[in-house]
Amino acid sequence: MLVEHWVRNAPRPSKVELYLLDISHVLLKTVYTPAIETLHDVPVRIIHGNFHDLPRYAMLTQARGQHQLYTLIA
Repeated sequence: MLVEHWVRNAPRPSKVELYLLDISHVLLKTVYTPAIETLHDVPVRIIHGNFHDLPRYAMLTQARGQHQLYTLIA
């Protein structure tokens, strides 16, 4: 998992939050459980939504003085 690698290899502790966004409840449920079991110290948030509406999700688009990595998987 990309986030797991990032957290383990960071030169200093970094504040990482994982947001899972998809229109499918089934897919979100499927990936949420392994994510929280693998990333014990990383908050995992799920958002039921549409990628076409990405600008509407303030928690994903507001700059909070940190790096953001977006990975879209279809």
